[in-house]
Amino acid sequence: MLTYTGKTESTIKIAYREFTGVNDRSHARPAFALDLEYDILPTGATLTTYKDIQIEVIDATSSQIEFKVVSDNGQSGN
Repeated sequence: MLTYTGKTESTIKIAYREFTGVNDRSHARPAFALDLEYDILPTGATLTTYKDIQIEVIDATSSQIEFKVVSDNGQSGN
C-alpha cells in the first residue's frame, strides 16, 4: 500500500507498507515498510516510479495529492 504523507518545499513523501494476513487480521511487517521521498518540479507535472508503478504527480499540497497512474505493468488486472 502506498500512502501519501505530505509535502515539504519540493519533495513529496509517500509511505510504502506491505501487509500479511494473520488470523483474519492484517499486520504491517516492519521489514516491508519504507518511507519514500521524491523531488517534484515547482511547475508542471512530475513523473516518478516505484517498483512497477509509474505515476504522474499533477499537483501536491501538504495534505493532498493529485496524480495519474501512467503504468502499472498489468498490476490492476485489466
